[in-house]
Amino acid sequence: MIYTLDAGDGGLAADIDGMDASDKLWTAGANVRFENGYLKPFDGHSALYDPPTVKPYGIFPLRTVSSNLWAYMGLAKAYAVSNAGVHSNITRAAGDYTATADTKWTGGALTSYLIFNNVNDIPQSWDGNPANAAVNLANWTSTWRCAAIRPVRNYLVAVNITKTSTNYPMIVKWSHAADPGALPSSWDETDATKDAGEQDIADTNGSLVDIGQLGDLGIIYATDSYHSM
Repeated sequence: MIYTLDAGDGGLAADIDGMDASDKLWTAGANVRFENGYLKPFDGHSALYDPPTVKPYGIFPLRTVSSNLWAYMGLAKAYAVSNAGVHSNITRAAGDYTATADTKWTGGALTSYLIFNNVNDIPQSWDGNPANAAVNLANWTSTWRCAAIRPVRNYLVAVNITKTSTNYPMIVKWSHAADPGALPSSWDETDATKDAGEQDIADTNGSLVDIGQLGDLGIIYATDSYHSM
């Protein structure tokens, strides 16, 4: 009997047992893709915006009204590349950053700003204009540092805080909520008129290392546990 197989109709479903898959699904494949009803060789990858001006140790997208940008950070300099492939230096005017190869950059887009940080320097914000340099994050105390900072909804959340020279590895700080198109106006947890806060996560013996967002939750990652907020 001749059986006609529609090779590209179902695509690849490698997580389904072969006995449970319909006759339009493939349960294994390598270097192929399914497109418009056909099985075809995978085209591979090509370099984009290559070469970068500095070796990237962190990379973040930022969408503005006029374009989509990628910002990337080396150990000392930060750059942004436009849709047209133009690389612009957005390093702060105060001088080079002091990141190291074993300390990661963290951050993300909040309203129309990009936030980025390494553990050694003041968290930075950038307004998405390639002609402008990044600046110190507004309303952040200049003697503070943090291991990581990320947007969660319309807040900024920072973990593992160093205040002056004292490190608090299990502290989470969050900003007041940011208005559209603006940065948070306060990080002062003692101001009852603001949403800013600070919490010591006591039920862990590890250090806090990063933050992620899962739906409406902020997920706080420690070296030995994780916590939701």
